[in-house]
Amino acid sequence: MPLKQGAGPQVQGESDAQAGSLKSWKAIANYLHRDVRTAQRWERDEGLPVHRHEHLKRATVFAYPGEIDAWLADRQQAANQEPKSKGGPLSQPSWLIAGVGILATLLLVFFWTTREPVTPSPAAKARLTMVSPFLVEGDLGSERPADGLAAILSEHLAAAEQIMILGRASARTLSDAGTPLATLRDDFGINLVLSGEITQTPDATRVSAELRDTEGGNTLWSGEFAYPRESWSSIQDAAAGDILDGLASRLDIPRERRAGQRKSTPNAEEHVVLGNYYLDAFSAANFDRALFHFRKALEYDPASTDAYVGMAYAYGSAAFWGAMPSDIAYRELKDAAEHIARLDPDNGIADSLLGWVQFVYYWNWEDAERLLRSGLARAPDSAQAHYLLAYYLCAMGEGEESVTHIQQAAHIDPVSPFILIGLGDILAYAGHSSAAIEQWHKTAERLDLPEVGFFTRFAYEQAGDFQSAIDSWSHIQPELATALGDAYLSDGAAGYWRVIASVYESDLAAYPNQFNWHYAIAKAGAGDTDAAMAMLSRGFHQRDAAMVFLPVYPLSPLYNDPRFRAIAEQMGLSGRFDFTQLSPAPESPEGGSGEGGERL
Repeated sequence: MPLKQGAGPQVQGESDAQAGSLKSWKAIANYLHRDVRTAQRWERDEGLPVHRHEHLKRATVFAYPGEIDAWLADRQQAANQEPKSKGGPLSQPSWLIAGVGILATLLLVFFWTTREPVTPSPAAKARLTMVSPFLVEGDLGSERPADGLAAILSEHLAAAEQIMILGRASARTLSDAGTPLATLRDDFGINLVLSGEITQTPDATRVSAELRDTEGGNTLWSGEFAYPRESWSSIQDAAAGDILDGLASRLDIPRERRAGQRKSTPNAEEHVVLGNYYLDAFSAANFDRALFHFRKALEYDPASTDAYVGMAYAYGSAAFWGAMPSDIAYRELKDAAEHIARLDPDNGIADSLLGWVQFVYYWNWEDAERLLRSGLARAPDSAQAHYLLAYYLCAMGEGEESVTHIQQAAHIDPVSPFILIGLGDILAYAGHSSAAIEQWHKTAERLDLPEVGFFTRFAYEQAGDFQSAIDSWSHIQPELATALGDAYLSDGAAGYWRVIASVYESDLAAYPNQFNWHYAIAKAGAGDTDAAMAMLSRGFHQRDAAMVFLPVYPLSPLYNDPRFRAIAEQMGLSGRFDFTQLSPAPESPEGGSGEGGERL
C-alpha cells in the first residue's frame, strides 16, 4: 500500500532536514497538543506540513515548528471567518475517516496478510457492522472517551436482529489504519461502518456520526449534535442516545436494555473501557494493567457485569499464555464468571467462561462441552464464544468442527491477534499443517516479526518438515538455526529435538518449577522419554492449561509409556482416545495425507 506524500518538498538530506525539527508523529502531536491520529488526519485533510524521508527503508516523518505555527495561524483565521453555530442538530460532517499512518499501515498489513479467507456460516446475520472508536479533538477530561461511546453504541446495535458487530479489537485496528471501505467490504466482509468525531470547543462539546454502506460508499445517515460543556460522563449517554435515535430511521434498534443489563457508574464505565483497551493490547504486562482497571471498576460498582467479563478474560488470557499460575488464574476466572451468571442469568458469556474453566483446569470434558455450547447458543455472535469452543473441539479431536468455529470467530473479529493466533494453532493441531504454514508464511514474507517465525516453525514441526522449521529459526535466532542444521544433518529429527531441548533447559534452570510443553515435545522427539514424562508429570500436578492438548501434541514416542497412559487415564482422556490409534506420522511436507489429513 503506497504511503501518502507529505506536504512540502521531499527532503533528501537527513541531517540537514532534521535539524531543529519534530522527528516523529508523537513529537508533532505533542507540539500540537493533540493525539497522533488527529495530527495524521490534519495532514491528510487540511494540509498540515509534514515531511518524509522517502529514501529510508521505513519512511520517517518530521516537521518544522515554524511551518506548523504558520499553518495553525492560517487555520485559526479561516475558522474565525466561518459562521458560528447556535447548537442543536448541526450540518452533515464533511470529513472522512480514511488516513493511513505508517505504524498503523504495518499493523494492518500484519493482520491482513495472516487472515485466512472465511466464509460466514449460514447462521451469520446479514450485515457485519464496524463501530469505529470516534476521533477526539480536545481534552474531554476522560481517558479513551471514544472507546466508551463506541462500546455503548455497539451494545445497542448488537441487539438488532439484522446486525452483527465487528470485534472491538478489529474495529480499533482497522479504524486506526484508515482502511478503505472497499477493503473493509472485500477482505473483511464488513457491510456497514459507523464512525464519528468528538470535538471540545470553548462553548460546547460537539459529536458527529456517520453510517456508511461499504458496497457503494453511500452515507445512509449522518448527524451532528452539540451539548453544553460538561464532564464527558454526563454527555456520553446523551450523545449515544441521539445517535441511536438517528440510526433508528435506518436500523431496527431495540432501545431498551435487555433483562439483566444495567447502567453502571461513570467512573466504573471508564475503568472498564481502560481495562478492555489493555486487554486488547495482547501482552503479559498489559494483562496486569487490564486487571488493575477492572478491579477499580468494581470498587466503584461492585455489580458491574462488564468489569467481571473483562476480568475473566484477563485471567484466562494470562493463564493460557503463561503470565500467571493456572491455579490462581482459573480460580479467579471461575469466581468472575459465577458473578456474571448471578448478575445476569441470561448472559451466554458466563456459560462459555465456566465451560472454559471446566475444560482447561478441571478436565471435566462433558460439563465443559455442555457449557461451551450453551454459551454459544446464547451468544451466537460472540467471537470469544466461537474461539473457546473451537479450542475445546480441537483438543477433543473434532478437528473439522473446531476449524469451522475458529473461522467464524475470525469472521466476527478478523484482525484480533487472539483470534488469528488461534486460527493458526487450530489449523496445525487439527491436521491442516499446510494451511497453518501458509498462513504464517505469508506474514513472514511481508514483515520481519520474530513472533511470526516462531509460529511458522511450530507449524513446520507439527508437519514433520524440519528443514523448513530450521529455515524459520534462521529469522529468529540465526546461530540456533546453524546448530539445528548441523544436528539435523548428522542425526535427523532426534538431533533437531536435542538442540531444541537444550534451548529450553537454560530457561528451566532460571524457572525450575515452570511447565514447558515445548520441552516435553523436544525431549520426546529426542528419545529422552524420562525427561519428557517428568515434565508432563509436572504439568499434570500443576493442572496447566496446556495439558489438555496431549492428544494433538506430537508425542507419539510416549504413547506406549505406562506413565503417559496413567496421566491420560487420570485426566479422563483414555475414555475418549485410543492413543495406540493416534497416527504417529504427521502430514508429509511434500503432500502426504493432504489438507484433509486427520490426526485420529
